[in-house]
Amino acid sequence: MVLARKAADTTRAIADATEARNEVQERLAYLVEASPVVVFSAQACGHFCITYISANVRARLGYEPSDFTKYPSFWIDHVHPDDRARALLDLAGLEELEDRSSEYRFRREDGSYRWLRSEMRLARETEGGPLHVVGSMFDITGRRRAEERFQRLVESAPDAMVVSNAVGAIVLVNGESERLFGYPRDELLGTPVERLIPEQFRGVRQPGSAEASSGLQRSDEVGCYEVDVLRKDGCEVPAEVSSRLVRTEDGVLVVTTIRDITKRKRAEAELARLAGFPDSNPEPVLECDRGGRITYYNDAARREFPEETAARALPPELSRLVERCLDDGENILGHEASMAEKTLLWTLHPIEDRQRVQLYATDVSELKSTELALRASEAEYRTLVQRAPFGIYCSSPEGRFLSANPVFVEMLGYSTEEEVLALDMAEDVYITREDRRQLVDLADTQRDADNALPSFTVRWKRRDGTSVLVRLAGRAIADGMGEVAGFEMFAEDVTQQEMVEERLRQSQRLEALGLLAGGVAHDFNNILSVIILEAQLGIRGLEHDDPQRARFGEIKLAGERAAELTGQLLSFSRKQVIKTVAMNLNDVVTGLRKMLGRLISEDIELSTALEESLPMIAADKGQLEQILTNLVVNARDAMPSGGNLEVRTSIMTPAAELRTACPGLTAGPQVVLEVQDTGSGIPD
Repeated sequence: MVLARKAADTTRAIADATEARNEVQERLAYLVEASPVVVFSAQACGHFCITYISANVRARLGYEPSDFTKYPSFWIDHVHPDDRARALLDLAGLEELEDRSSEYRFRREDGSYRWLRSEMRLARETEGGPLHVVGSMFDITGRRRAEERFQRLVESAPDAMVVSNAVGAIVLVNGESERLFGYPRDELLGTPVERLIPEQFRGVRQPGSAEASSGLQRSDEVGCYEVDVLRKDGCEVPAEVSSRLVRTEDGVLVVTTIRDITKRKRAEAELARLAGFPDSNPEPVLECDRGGRITYYNDAARREFPEETAARALPPELSRLVERCLDDGENILGHEASMAEKTLLWTLHPIEDRQRVQLYATDVSELKSTELALRASEAEYRTLVQRAPFGIYCSSPEGRFLSANPVFVEMLGYSTEEEVLALDMAEDVYITREDRRQLVDLADTQRDADNALPSFTVRWKRRDGTSVLVRLAGRAIADGMGEVAGFEMFAEDVTQQEMVEERLRQSQRLEALGLLAGGVAHDFNNILSVIILEAQLGIRGLEHDDPQRARFGEIKLAGERAAELTGQLLSFSRKQVIKTVAMNLNDVVTGLRKMLGRLISEDIELSTALEESLPMIAADKGQLEQILTNLVVNARDAMPSGGNLEVRTSIMTPAAELRTACPGLTAGPQVVLEVQDTGSGIPD
């Protein structure tokens, strides 16, 4: 019985323990599921293969826990490609019982990326057992986005901003810090903020240092003071420095704003220098109260402003400027205002707790006159450029137009200067990039002491794609180092000039050809004279019914026509005057019909359609016959397989449009000679 009771008690105890354990497990599972932190364990060697991950990964990342444990490379495959190398490096640096964190972007099941932070360490489940990785991961996307917004805010700040951590190491700088201190950003990050402080001040608590950070944490105050800062080149720069504490998840950060006050210090020094000797100052110095009443003036002011100093009152404009200076409590530098019919540049400095103002005046009347004259000269020059009869433009070494006058805009076929300024010269203007290089090479090799460039011609393309030949001349603009900083060029459209020159060269070639043709025709004419004479003698020696008489007649007729052809050659060479006589065009066609029939092949049918009431015309018979012969030969060549060829004469009164297209035509009836064939044309 005792044993039975003990067994029953043991059974109840086991049941109670099991129930308690199940309750604890359920509570633990609930806490894990509701927790924003995902816990995991993974193999410590080989691939980072997760062996366990809590179920709340489903709610956080959208994946099932089995997805991580089933596929060895599941975790690393879903890390953002840009973050994988860093994440693996963090894993490789794990040491036993040492915590290590890693931040990376992880792709969720819906394809979006979230920033995660993993806290990991190496551990053993049992003493002497194998090492494995245990850790947690949680979503830090909100924090990273806030940091990115903070970084953008820092980057856009007009002053230099340096962010340091609790131990005084620089963790963030903006672009203005690079400009102020002369360091590239990479050289500053991770280094002590003391490197930006001159050596003689490094023992004193400085903004951003570890001592300053602890002081700010205790007092939670914002420090603001003036101190010299140290540039990379060793120069010390006066600056206004303010610091404030920012608490983040990663600890305390000190945000330090540094404003370069070099110009302000110089102005203050200059004002102090002037304030020290107003009586001996050669420039006018005045002192007045809020109402604009003059309480002091030096000798220079008395000479320059006798009426105002006598009345001890400023003009209204300067009185308002004095009130502004006293209200703001800041210096006013370089304000232009007139007084005593002079243009003056005023500097105002508040003194004695903003009760009075010192005014320093510089006469810039002559300078203003010079400035006005310069502006008038610039306007005159601009007008000259705008109205120039040739193109003028300025361009950068990279090939962008900086300015262009109307003639140049029209030369390229555009409507406005803005359209031209948007062009890329190498792509939109020059035919090839090598043509653009020609100008750059001239600037590098052939410019003279005044940077003038030799003129040259180049072919450009207009907006519509047509080409234009341009002669360029001008000069290169050199910077202080002698390097080309731009071009000032004159551009002249010489396309028509080129066409005229080409026509002149063609005329010269034709003239030379005419001289050659004239010489040949003259010698050939002598030979033809013998042939014609022999044909005439042969006819005289034959009876009228002799069949040979017709053949000699054909020889004589062919010789005479050849003589007419040589006459045309002599006319072309200007060695023979054209013989214009009255004739009937029908007679010319009828006289040539027999010879024309011999010029064409048997499969071509020659016909004529002649206007009976054709009026007489004045022309050179030989030239008309040659024109008709050429037209018939061309028609024959256009019909290699045969066809029909018709020669027609007619009377036509040309319309006004035809007379406009053919300036040689006159009003009234005209005699027309036409040659029509059924060919398809002569192939190219």
